Amino acid sequence: MLKIVALAFFGLSFTAQADLPVDLPIVEKLKKPNNAWVWVSDGTGDFSKSRLFDTTSGKMLGMLSTGYWSGGLVLPSHGRDIYAIQTHFSRSTRGQRTDILAIYDPETLLEKGEIEIPPRRMSALIQKGLSSVTADDNFLMVQNFTPAQSISIIDLKNKRFVAEIESPGCTGVYANSSVTFSAICGDGSLMWVQMDATGNVIDKGFTDPFFDSYEDPVAADGVRVDNQWLYASHNGYVYPVDVSNVVPVAVERWSFLTDQERADGWRFGGFNHIDAHPQSRRLFILMQDGGEDSYEEPGKEVWVFNIDSHERIARFDLEHMALGLEVSMEEEPHLYTSAVTFPIPTWAVVMLAVFGHESSLMEIADFGLDIYQADTGKLERTIENATSAPTLLQGW
Repeated sequence: MLKIVALAFFGLSFTAQADLPVDLPIVEKLKKPNNAWVWVSDGTGDFSKSRLFDTTSGKMLGMLSTGYWSGGLVLPSHGRDIYAIQTHFSRSTRGQRTDILAIYDPETLLEKGEIEIPPRRMSALIQKGLSSVTADDNFLMVQNFTPAQSISIIDLKNKRFVAEIESPGCTGVYANSSVTFSAICGDGSLMWVQMDATGNVIDKGFTDPFFDSYEDPVAADGVRVDNQWLYASHNGYVYPVDVSNVVPVAVERWSFLTDQERADGWRFGGFNHIDAHPQSRRLFILMQDGGEDSYEEPGKEVWVFNIDSHERIARFDLEHMALGLEVSMEEEPHLYTSAVTFPIPTWAVVMLAVFGHESSLMEIADFGLDIYQADTGKLERTIENATSAPTLLQGW
């Protein structure tokens, strides 16, 4: 009798399952990117990734796996594709190394293909200057470091590796036009390169030094405003470089610190400390007052400068310390910061810092994404746990 009941039950269950509709997998598609979307690169080392957030709603829209020791995303302005510079090993973290430029569909975030490049790209904390795309989005330059320094040139339009050129003592690669780019050299000069329409180098050279690499080194974290790259120095100066022509020309530096602020130990802070809003001619710098050699300490304020007059026009206290910033390209821009918070009382944070245990603080820190009004410095929202190890913010 028990067997009959059991068989009847399984028969009913099987019939019920057979009547259920079949669920077929689907792929959601993103809408056209808008200026309120931002990519947050997550970590270095094994299996790094980038997450896409809508800062208006606070929702995560998607995520891309970016390989081992990712070089971050490349987001050409035309929106045709998303690129990610990646390293892979045949045995996860060892074995034969392969470096690629992965190509992703901007609507589905599915991989469309890849371009193999020399296995020498620079494996460093994700920051600006590890790669750069030309003005017409046709060529991508990637910094290599083995520790010999070189630059790989990739043809994005025809999806092929073009060439590798030596860049001895020079790093931080920045596109200047559709066929020119430059790199910052250790002696304070710039290496400049001119390509032809196929991406092959037809000319290159070096400028005279435009900063003193011992007395006032610049960070290889430049921001482009019109025909100038702006670089901030450790002692509180902005060094503009005009790239209107093939050979870059240094413009007179200007100070973003007063003598008293410099004496008080104010420096830029975090991993990505500078960005601009070209439409309103504003430069945003993440600041902290830790003194000499504290340039990677989290910033606690953002200072805003008029690019033309060099005048400081705003100074914002941040709700949370930050390791980097990004400014949206909206008409009324937002300021994004990679926020650092701690799951312990403020007094405990202060005590750990006072007794020199900053490294312990970073081990227990939570990392979020803060969205501020760039005009007023008012915090609009915090997206908690946006990343496990923040590096680069990239507006899309």
